[in-house]
Amino acid sequence: MKYRKVARKFFTGKIAIILGASLFALSTGCGKTDSPDVSTESGEEINPEAGTESDEEISTNAGAQISDDGNTIADFDEFVNEQWKEQKKQNSDSGDAYWWDEQEEFDKAIRDILDNTDLDEISEDSDLYKAVSIYRRILDTGDYDQRIDSAKEHLQPIENIKSLEDIYKLYQTEEYMMFSQAFKFTVSADHNGYHADWFEPNSMMGDMDYFKSLFSEDNPNDSAKKEFLSLMDKLGYSEERTIEIFDNASVVGEMIDDYWKAPVTNDIVYFDSASLEKENVSVPVIDILGSLEALGKNKDFIAKDNF
Repeated sequence: MKYRKVARKFFTGKIAIILGASLFALSTGCGKTDSPDVSTESGEEINPEAGTESDEEISTNAGAQISDDGNTIADFDEFVNEQWKEQKKQNSDSGDAYWWDEQEEFDKAIRDILDNTDLDEISEDSDLYKAVSIYRRILDTGDYDQRIDSAKEHLQPIENIKSLEDIYKLYQTEEYMMFSQAFKFTVSADHNGYHADWFEPNSMMGDMDYFKSLFSEDNPNDSAKKEFLSLMDKLGYSEERTIEIFDNASVVGEMIDDYWKAPVTNDIVYFDSASLEKENVSVPVIDILGSLEALGKNKDFIAKDNF
């Protein structure tokens, strides 16, 4: 029962991802060298890299060293973290336990935010409001039918897609962009240390293969198939339509896997509007990222050169 409860919590997100992918497929058919000593006519050896320091410079450098009550600190990490490390060792001899302790505190903090945030005191346009609202409406209710109805509300905009333009419009909303696997962008530092958008689609074939195996004639777990189809039926999908959804989503999943497997001549490429137009890319990537306020100083994103 615990497995089923957890599975149902993630069920809506999975179906939204798979359904979106299905419709997308349907619509698109430094080292150092030693310097030699140089001798002067007087015979005195001089190192070209050696310099002279005044008493003032020596004093300044000494004063710049990190110290604790006049004692030079050789290991800054030990100075800062020694007490914390000892405390952790006293709590447990297992390194894994350190992670679990911190994870538990993190979970408590998240649960406190989800359960105790007063939505009346924050803007409905804020990300916090949206996250807490979705959590409370779908995951934190004891009414099963209410969860199903709420899930349908989030799936309906996907069902309403009739063209690629409809998909692009849907991607301009944070809620659906966040759960997209095929059209997935993350923000992290580039190799120059600047924030940049990275195109990083996630593989879906693990999920696809599992769900499709439920419909295989060799599937020994018929009860899992029946339960899954029962959930899909409550969402308004017949067995035939469910199989069609996964077949279409598999097309997109295979395209993503091909993207990562394809050999490339360069590790990464910066794409902007001009380069996308030159490559005849019709998807308005820059416009979508711009509408989400996801672009940095440079209006571009990073991807493999086979993007």
